[in-house]
Amino acid sequence: MSNYIKLQNNLEELNLNEIKNNLDKYLNLVKEGEKSFVDALYELSSLEIKAKEKRAMYSCVRIANFPFLKGVEDFDFAFQPGINKQEILENRLQKRLKHFAKYKVLVIDEIGYLPIDNDSSNLFFQLISERYEKHSTIIITNTPFSDWQEIFGSPVLAVNDKIKRYKKLQIKMYRNEHKNGILL
Repeated sequence: MSNYIKLQNNLEELNLNEIKNNLDKYLNLVKEGEKSFVDALYELSSLEIKAKEKRAMYSCVRIANFPFLKGVEDFDFAFQPGINKQEILENRLQKRLKHFAKYKVLVIDEIGYLPIDNDSSNLFFQLISERYEKHSTIIITNTPFSDWQEIFGSPVLAVNDKIKRYKKLQIKMYRNEHKNGILL
């Protein structure tokens, strides 16, 4: 019996179905050099974690005997005017910001590829502020820092204070030898 078959059996025994179902795809990506081995393992484990969280949520719904699953976007706030939709959404947003603020190194790629609306600019500022002097943030962009006002609008002034004292490095972009990027 080959190690591949043994691995498949182990994944089944451990109930790691997402990894088992996606293993061939990621093995091919690694073989073709499109993903590193570590990246493939990370993504496979992330798929498994998401599936586990989804199963846990469905299990809770089933145990609670709810007739169906309903998300915040499905809730009729007009029927319950005492419930503040904005407060619930902001709470969810704060959880997402905390999620991204916890990583020791966060890489933000393609800043400036698309324009960013005011709300998104404010979120970006909150994220940078939360990470400021606690964790490393790498921002990759082809847009010169002087042009960020066009991308972000007014929050760029506040972000500027958080970022400007750090060194900008001109680097040759790996994925496109003819473009230079700025690493902040």
